[in-house]
Amino acid sequence: MKLKLKKWGNSAAVRLPKKFLEELNLKIGDSIDLKINDASVPHPESKPKYKLAYLLSESADGLPVIEEWETMPPVGKEII
Repeated sequence: MKLKLKKWGNSAAVRLPKKFLEELNLKIGDSIDLKINDASVPHPESKPKYKLAYLLSESADGLPVIEEWETMPPVGKEII
């Protein structure tokens, strides 16, 4: 599970999802012990940065080109 570290006053906090609390039978106000399992500090994962040229080069060839895509009705929650 990935959680985001947030600023809380002069400290940092991690917000635990309700489902996580339920699975561990925890409730607000409970004390928990945190332990480091290894001597390493977790490094934030970097998000991949894609360039349009790369994404287009990786797309499947032979897909149909729809000329009328601009006038097609929405099929989901598109915002234009």
